[in-house]
Amino acid sequence: GYLQGGKEIEFNRIYLVKILKVLIPYALVTLFTFFLLKVRNILYGRTLITMLFGFFDNGYTWYIEMYIGLFLLIPFINRSWNQLSHKEKKYLIWIMLFLSFLPVVFNKFDIIFQDYWCGLYPFAYYIVGMYIKEYGIKIDQRKKIVILILSTVLHFILGITIYRANIKSSYNTHNHPLVFVNAALVFDLLLGINTDNLGNKSRKVLGVIADAVLSAYMISYVTDIII
Repeated sequence: GYLQGGKEIEFNRIYLVKILKVLIPYALVTLFTFFLLKVRNILYGRTLITMLFGFFDNGYTWYIEMYIGLFLLIPFINRSWNQLSHKEKKYLIWIMLFLSFLPVVFNKFDIIFQDYWCGLYPFAYYIVGMYIKEYGIKIDQRKKIVILILSTVLHFILGITIYRANIKSSYNTHNHPLVFVNAALVFDLLLGINTDNLGNKSRKVLGVIADAVLSAYMISYVTDIII
């Protein structure tokens, strides 16, 4: 959302071709994963076709399935977002947080809270990214760090408590409020790092690392299985 926010994107062939930058690494990683699992005889009935088009059948590549849908919607989301007033954008964010994040907490305490729209959390993250790009988070840097530390500690305590009580819970899912708070604050704090003094070589190295992050994330599924 931060990278695409504010852009007027035309939904055409040129735009659609850009998704190959994600699909090609995905296909290569899936191919590598398939043959490595085949060599170790731990395919468990999976085929190359099911791994390529199954997404969830290939570990962490669920992200690609999510990204394809979001990629197709981005031109229309951006156009709609740009037509909203500042107040309407705030309302939209609060509505998305209400629909996508709060049910994860309340429903664990036997509070009846509709959770039909929880699957919209990728859209919620996207629009929050657009908002941060346009308006930022109007909180002092020190307060952001304090909130981040408190949120992390609370999340850790919650995780330990749930584990010891042997309770089935989705406390660590992407649409948990604490995960969302941590993600938004870490991202905003990283944006505050001054990179003006970085040389061209350092920028190139960071660019290479950024391009490799998605592939590294997908391929880490192999090491998780083997280890």
